[in-house]
Amino acid sequence: MTSNVVKVKEEAMSADIIPFDEIEIRDEAQVEALRAKLLEWSESDHAAFAAQSREFMRACGVPATSPNAEEGTTVSSFINGVPLYSIADTTLSEFDGILTNARRGAKLWNELPLFGRQAFFRILAEEVGIKYKAAIDLAITLEVGKAGSEFEKTTSWDEWAASPQVRRYLSGTFVMDDLGRKYYLSQIKHIPEDAQNVYFYESDSARGLGICGSTNGFNYPAALAVPDVVASRVGGNAFIGKVPSKSPAFLYIRRIAENEALDLMAERFNEYEWAGQARSQGVDLEDATTLRRLKLSFGIISGRNVIEPWAKECSTLRVVGGKQAGQVFRELRKEVDPRLERTILELAGNNPVVIMPSAANLKGGLEKIVATLADGNKSNSGQRCTSPRRWFVHKDVYEEVKKHAIASYESSANNEDGAIDNPLNHKTKIGAMDKGGFKAAQAYLEEARKAGATVIGGQRLYADRFPNARYMSAALVIWEGVSEAKKDLMHAEEVFAPIANLDRVNDLQEAIDKTNRSTEHLSGGFYCDNEHIDELSRFISRTNLGSLIHNGAPKDLSPFGVHAGRVDGGVGITGSLKSLDQYMRPKQENNTRLLARVDSIEAAKLLADELLKLK
Repeated sequence: MTSNVVKVKEEAMSADIIPFDEIEIRDEAQVEALRAKLLEWSESDHAAFAAQSREFMRACGVPATSPNAEEGTTVSSFINGVPLYSIADTTLSEFDGILTNARRGAKLWNELPLFGRQAFFRILAEEVGIKYKAAIDLAITLEVGKAGSEFEKTTSWDEWAASPQVRRYLSGTFVMDDLGRKYYLSQIKHIPEDAQNVYFYESDSARGLGICGSTNGFNYPAALAVPDVVASRVGGNAFIGKVPSKSPAFLYIRRIAENEALDLMAERFNEYEWAGQARSQGVDLEDATTLRRLKLSFGIISGRNVIEPWAKECSTLRVVGGKQAGQVFRELRKEVDPRLERTILELAGNNPVVIMPSAANLKGGLEKIVATLADGNKSNSGQRCTSPRRWFVHKDVYEEVKKHAIASYESSANNEDGAIDNPLNHKTKIGAMDKGGFKAAQAYLEEARKAGATVIGGQRLYADRFPNARYMSAALVIWEGVSEAKKDLMHAEEVFAPIANLDRVNDLQEAIDKTNRSTEHLSGGFYCDNEHIDELSRFISRTNLGSLIHNGAPKDLSPFGVHAGRVDGGVGITGSLKSLDQYMRPKQENNTRLLARVDSIEAAKLLADELLKLK
């Protein structure tokens, strides 16, 4: 490591390196020019590649220094294995300061009216966020070798936080008739006609717990971090995030973007209808101290020194990782959250897909189904929590599904279409993967071959071109002719790599049984036509998946739908309005104010319509 660092320092001095203070990360043209330069250097001049990457990260707010294995966490690029930079591990003393700032900021976020919090996310979604897209994409690609963009997912969360649905859910407005029957505004039509008077109340429910935190996975550094960032803040909390050791950059960029959004809110403060209420509650955005404290409520930690106090100080904690991470954080949280009501663990996903005979009747037929599943399995080098990993195909359609699957994986085995390549090239569809995932994948494929399974694909690519990186073609494991006992391998645990397992089942019950042989449940897919919807019903009732997609590949449905783990797949939920309860104080009905009283159902419906428009 030391010799590599010296080489970078000596050779980079003469390279055409743009220093961090001359890089404007909101300038898309400049960022794209940097990307082109880094693409060339990633294959020809590793010293310049590392030096320029480090300067870019510093411009993104990352406290990046020259790589040093003895100081903090060293980040190496998945693209070519070159060490890019190091960041110091957070000390206990530093954490105390971050915690103090978060506590101060949490009080302000809690007193900022919900309209103000939603205005903040509307600015991020509509004005500020897009300025940072190119920088976010480049940072993630440099660190984890990812092709494509996660920006659409991050924007969807900001839009969701600013939506009327979230406003209505958090506002706590409800209706009671004179007999004490309670309804929410959207249920007003259900109030019986015998109600003589209708009372409109607003409950003080949009109150945060204090400090929320998250640690996100390296495979989707932005999309996996944003849910907790957003849910924390719209609920009235401060946020402290632990950056993943392989891909720290996103949270630093997000913090810069959020600070810009706060500055815009401050400039427009007197134009907002809720400004007077905010001032009366101690949140004056024209006050420099208030604005600074709101900004400092976004804290970032790194390394392992402070994990335990951080996990215990967070009222709500959301963790994305594997089964081992789940065990660690379950233990750390048992004192502060013994029932795991405010601990959200998104862990392993050994996701099943069931294809029943009637699936052949769907538009596009079995060929389209296989193409969809193969694409979901291959994308992001298979390092997706919702990757379709176990395909259980009914015997009546098995041969045709197998034919299309073999064709798909044979065509990609040698990367003839060039889909897998250097991810700094925008034409690349699939980039590199982490070395740990590659090693586990190769061990799994070897065990599958020993068990008697047929393996197509799974080769390492570009070993000469990138000897210190790992590129791998997707693999199809066909379990035909293997004993059920030896098939335990595919059910045992998730292999975080582009591997699909194809297995024949005789009936629906066998598909249910095989689904349940894994305990790592996140999402699943089930294919049947509408005339056989009873099969879907039976599958839902007898399995324990976090979510199930009818006639589609496993998918993360958040923010509008639920994304959740079960058993070893995790606990808690991400996405949907209900998920906000994990970040909020319990709704106290006795802490309410009377908005209005009307003396007829007709008047109640009219008033409800007007209130819904406002919210």
